Amino acid sequence: MVDRNSNDSLESMLTEGFIVGDSDGSWCEVFPLYSTSKLSVGRDGNNDIVISDVRCSREHCVFRKLHGNWYVCDLGSSNGTFVNGNRIERLQLIRPGDRIKVASQNLLYAATVIDPKEIIADFATSRADSTF
Repeated sequence: MVDRNSNDSLESMLTEGFIVGDSDGSWCEVFPLYSTSKLSVGRDGNNDIVISDVRCSREHCVFRKLHGNWYVCDLGSSNGTFVNGNRIERLQLIRPGDRIKVASQNLLYAATVIDPKEIIADFATSRADSTF
């Protein structure tokens, strides 16, 4: 899990953004990107985001900051990583509002969170329109 460093300012937290995850149908898990340049996703317990689904590889994908932008990179998983319903081959730039699907887990890249309930509610209502 990514921990907050006491030197991190509110401005830096809001500038870097967040990965918001679905937990039992509620958009409530928030993984901040302000204190890291990499966030790993997979079935293995050593990942920052652990997905307990056999369709998820032990090391499935990684969110990585490169040249000031955030990307998601599939690590050669069998079942793929999807951005806005499209399977990615390797490295994919992500933008605020992009939806990432890893096995049964839905994730959202949010650039800023001013009111988490507002972001979560907005994403929950658009969820039915997704092509996952």
